[in-house]
Amino acid sequence: MKQVGIAELKSRLSEYIRAVRRGETISVLDRETPVAQIVPVREKGALRIRKPALDAPPPNRVELPGPAALKMDVVDLLLEAFKPVAKKYNAQLDIIGEGDKRAEWEALASHLGLAGHVTFHGWKKYADAAAIMAGADAMVFPSLRECGGAVVMEAMAVGLPVIAADWGGPADYVGDDNAGMLVKPDTKEGFVRDLTASMTKIAADPVLARQMSRNARDRAEREFQWDSRVDALMKVYADVLSGALSR
Repeated sequence: MKQVGIAELKSRLSEYIRAVRRGETISVLDRETPVAQIVPVREKGALRIRKPALDAPPPNRVELPGPAALKMDVVDLLLEAFKPVAKKYNAQLDIIGEGDKRAEWEALASHLGLAGHVTFHGWKKYADAAAIMAGADAMVFPSLRECGGAVVMEAMAVGLPVIAADWGGPADYVGDDNAGMLVKPDTKEGFVRDLTASMTKIAADPVLARQMSRNARDRAEREFQWDSRVDALMKVYADVLSGALSR
């Protein structure tokens, strides 16, 4: 059995994972104290989850934010917010995805005078969606029920500033590195107004847009690469283990 410290495991994780796949067992040390073992799977079958010991401390409970208060169709809100931006800056809006209300959205866009400014692409393969995204100046993601929102991370990875609701996963991805703008979804009027203001800022200020683009790309490289995710996960493990050992 090979013994390895947490720091070394983090720095050479892929190497040790390959070793485990070859059949080796890795004992993980916190200083000189064994805190975990990484073992190869020796038999096929259902994954068995070990139950906590009877005297184990209760798990930490994390309070999650409740759903955003608004219950409006976000495409309706987006079209309404986009109207003044389209008129003033001759802006174009590409909407990717499909839904059973598409005909209603197209009718609304026409009613708002947005013909020629909005394209409903429908469902697209990943490569086609990525090509559309790569030709954009920003991504607007006004979802009010999105706990994840990996598309925000994907947009930042290609250098797009992101305008999103300040809630859930998108808010976490955008962060506070000036890589985009977060809009509070408190009221319909305020949400639409602030979406318009955010889109206007990017359309009106190419210097700001370029800076946000660089910040978005930098944040994606710094925070969302596999190495960074592994580092963050290993820190969680180390914090949990050190807390358990101190009890």
